[in-house]
Amino acid sequence: MIPESEVRQIAALARLDLDDQEVRRLGQELGQILAYIEGIMAALKEADQPWQARANGRELEADIVAPGLEQAAALQGAPATEGPGFQVPFPGDAT
Repeated sequence: MIPESEVRQIAALARLDLDDQEVRRLGQELGQILAYIEGIMAALKEADQPWQARANGRELEADIVAPGLEQAAALQGAPATEGPGFQVPFPGDAT
């Protein structure tokens, strides 16, 4: 179980207003989730072979470093720019 003070701190960060019953319930649920994750991590550490990511049953290709776009080319199709980057409207602003 996660201490109530930690649950309340997490809830405050998420801007959730929880009553005492919800805090206790979430403390138990979060504790169970963390225990499950710890079990997975322990199993991974005990494995003899390294775990490899797979996609559709095939091994993934190695990452290859390649040159990216020049700044001017990257900004060429942008509807608006600000300084060296894209201009992103504030949510709710009319476009």
